[in-house]
Amino acid sequence: MSINLEREREMADPPKTILVIGGGLGGLAFAQIVHHSEVGYKYKVMIYERDASATHREQGYQLGINQAGLACLSSIPHIATVLDTMPHDKVNAAIMLDHKLNIMLEFRQMPWSDGLAGLVNRRKLRQALSEDGAKSKVRAQRCPDLQLEQIPILDTRASVALTPAVKSKLPRLVQLTDNAYIVRVLAPNGTSVLVMNYAAQVENGEPRLIWAISFPSAMVPNFPTDPAEVKTEVDSMANKLLCNELATLISETRIEDYLFPAPRFLQAIVPVNGNPLATTSRVTLLGDAAHAMTNHRGLGANTAFADAADLAHVLVQQDDNDPWLGLAHYQEVMIKRGFNAVKMSRQSTTTMHLTGMRSVLRNVLLRAIGWNLWGKQIVWG
Repeated sequence: MSINLEREREMADPPKTILVIGGGLGGLAFAQIVHHSEVGYKYKVMIYERDASATHREQGYQLGINQAGLACLSSIPHIATVLDTMPHDKVNAAIMLDHKLNIMLEFRQMPWSDGLAGLVNRRKLRQALSEDGAKSKVRAQRCPDLQLEQIPILDTRASVALTPAVKSKLPRLVQLTDNAYIVRVLAPNGTSVLVMNYAAQVENGEPRLIWAISFPSAMVPNFPTDPAEVKTEVDSMANKLLCNELATLISETRIEDYLFPAPRFLQAIVPVNGNPLATTSRVTLLGDAAHAMTNHRGLGANTAFADAADLAHVLVQQDDNDPWLGLAHYQEVMIKRGFNAVKMSRQSTTTMHLTGMRSVLRNVLLRAIGWNLWGKQIVWG
């Protein structure tokens, strides 16, 4: 009965077509929100994506979902099957350490990301919501003033199965990752290492640890691209620059467990003055296509989800005679929010990769903040 009524409505008022170029998390979330809205029957959303499937290429392990991102995703009925898997059993949201794994600062909640609601497996999330927006060709045509900048920081990442043998070699890291979602190590040479539990399991049921290492590209001007040579170079860096446990974690990683075959430069949009989307058009942007950012503040996907929710709201609330009228307001809000996130993320990237005396001063400041927070917890409970 409901299907027949749907067809009758479509025949009386054919749905307007919306093209989504790039089936990333933001574009897929937008399509789902529109589809499940009370006026979903008015729109036909078509998604064009270069990947053959959600698992066509590796894109990352898991995402930290903040409260704003959770609010967006929670409006999609079937997404609960993924969100329900988010762990909430950690004592801390994040821990920052020096290169010897001494705690400098502990966060109960992320102060910069609107509160961490939990972690979700990125691949499962994309499958449930089913182009690399950072390389959007649409952006190049719609607003050529928005340029993608290569940042002189290289990044590579992998995962390691916590077999009993490996686990026995990493007692400190296992303890830290059991108590916090995110463990961030800041070394004085500009190297930063992220370690966290991976929600996925290996075939025999053993858990995995994710690690990601990023460092100034000037440290290795001619970094190799062959996977075997990459592993040798990363192992050598870890042995020279990091403590024994971190070096062991990285050296125990198999070549096939690297996410990317070679380290990649971080990239980010260069914010411009004003609104680069101010000219009238039926073409708009969201997510990385408008405000690609570095990954050191956990804001990329969550900002894209906020864009998706806002753009869908514009269509749901808009006058039938002109559904594009609200785009101008959406674009103003989206660009302001996105550029702020780009700047904050870039600031975090810079702070995490300081070298020399600046890195020493950074660590002193983090320890001072950590002692202040610890004192408040003792006094106020």
